[in-house]
Amino acid sequence: MTTADLRADPLLDRFAQAAARVGARTEAVPGGDHDVVVTELRRIVGPGPAVLSPEAWTRWGGADGTGDGPGPGPTGTGAVTGPGGGRADTPADWICLDGDHPTAIADAEVAVTVAVAAIAETGSVVLVEPDRAALLLDLWAHHLVVAVDRAHLLAALPDAAPVLARATTAGVVTVLSGPSRTADIERKLSIGVQGPREVTVVVIG
Repeated sequence: MTTADLRADPLLDRFAQAAARVGARTEAVPGGDHDVVVTELRRIVGPGPAVLSPEAWTRWGGADGTGDGPGPGPTGTGAVTGPGGGRADTPADWICLDGDHPTAIADAEVAVTVAVAAIAETGSVVLVEPDRAALLLDLWAHHLVVAVDRAHLLAALPDAAPVLARATTAGVVTVLSGPSRTADIERKLSIGVQGPREVTVVVIG
């Protein structure tokens, strides 16, 4: 994201600065073109494998040209759906989280999920996960890439009240502000102990 991109969008600039203060990185990606978004996500994720949340897979790893995801995998086959069910332009090492099997995501280096909102005042993102597996993916991935639509970027925490009220009926709500930080052990700051050690927020649109 260039300085010009930020200056052209004061609210995005404010979010990026607040996110940087809590240790998160912000990227701006043009919306409207599926291939562009996938290309930019591939750049941000890096060359290795990534586990996508069901919503992220539906939007950027779906089986057909509409972006629709492959749906649940065969019963009893594990937690992830392999790239064989993805679109032709889906990176071959992207896989879809598909079930409550935490052992399949315990070693996930990179995860991609979708936030329902982002808060410029604090640099936070609001995640709503429908089940335990999706929640664990957010917490166990070493690098969490959070995509959020530009239309869902809010100025301050009170603006998120309606979003939070609706979200509480849809799943587990997490307000995430940068990488996990704790000083519980010998009063020394540790990053990534209770959550991701790296967070990148991708604002799309």
